[in-house]
Amino acid sequence: MWPAIWPLAIDKTGSKTPVVSALLIMGIIGGAIMSPTFGWLADQWNMHQAYWLLFPSYIFILFYATNGYKIQKN
Repeated sequence: MWPAIWPLAIDKTGSKTPVVSALLIMGIIGGAIMSPTFGWLADQWNMHQAYWLLFPSYIFILFYATNGYKIQKN
């Protein structure tokens, strides 16, 4: 999925490309941290409550899909 997300995210960012790239890297690293944390929480509590850890990420993905990226017509 990252090969599709990366060019869309950094397209036309101009001088802010390094910052946008850093945020994307943090997203990748966040996935490496959130998965084990989710598994640990699911073991400690239950699966339903562990999903609350991921809820902010899902909200951001929804925001980006609806408002964060607009396809421009030529």
